[in-house]
Amino acid sequence: LQTYFSSVGVTVVTLFQSCTSGVDWNEPYKALQETGTFLPVSFLLYIAFVFISVWNIVTSSFVEKALKLAQPDVDMLILEQQ
Repeated sequence: LQTYFSSVGVTVVTLFQSCTSGVDWNEPYKALQETGTFLPVSFLLYIAFVFISVWNIVTSSFVEKALKLAQPDVDMLILEQQ
């Protein structure tokens, strides 16, 4: 437990590494299991929230690009109307 959560700074680094594959999130999770159920569940919810957030950002960038490509070009619309 002291390896991953000894201070606020170390905890922030552990959370960052868990989300960016610096540390396998299972290792800090196992360390938190010694404390009961609240902290491990909170840790899993944090990991799930970060992954869902990243997926949402990536998906929205693809959807935005696709919608931009699907819109007709303004110059082509003007040429068609003339």
